[in-house]
Amino acid sequence: MRDFFVLPFLALNQHSSAWSIAHLFVIFVFTTNHSSQMKLPNLKTIAGLCLLFLTFAVSMHAHAQDRADMLKNSTPEQRAKMQTSMMKTKLQLDTIQVVKVQAINLAAAQKMEPLLKGDGGKLARFRQMREIESTRDKDLKKVLTDDQYKQYEAAKEEMKEKMKERMQEKKQ
Repeated sequence: MRDFFVLPFLALNQHSSAWSIAHLFVIFVFTTNHSSQMKLPNLKTIAGLCLLFLTFAVSMHAHAQDRADMLKNSTPEQRAKMQTSMMKTKLQLDTIQVVKVQAINLAAAQKMEPLLKGDGGKLARFRQMREIESTRDKDLKKVLTDDQYKQYEAAKEEMKEKMKERMQEKKQ
């Protein structure tokens, strides 16, 4: 009987908040003292919660796919503007830095455009993207203060970790 309750939750991403909520629910249901006074949740309630969690998981996946499509379908100018806006907020850039960072981001986004839209080998494209990112980082280091650059590097590392997690999730 326990498998009936657990199976729907296996479809959820183990790192998502939906997984956490679902996991807590399963633990609650099966660790609660089910005395004769306490009523077990009925099947309709459990099925409804399973449906709710699965719907949430599917919508999270769709949102991630939308973001990937948005990135591919955006122009270099749009991508550079989004990046600069995010960096302005996270790194607290001044107005002069914003102008310089915008130019650096735009140049990198324009160089990335053929790689994002191209059909070449993934490894070759990845290497070219890394070269572009390396050049971009060198240019940014000239514009940002030491503290800002450390924050930028930390944010970049955090994004890499999230990407690794997503890749692992896709493999599962």
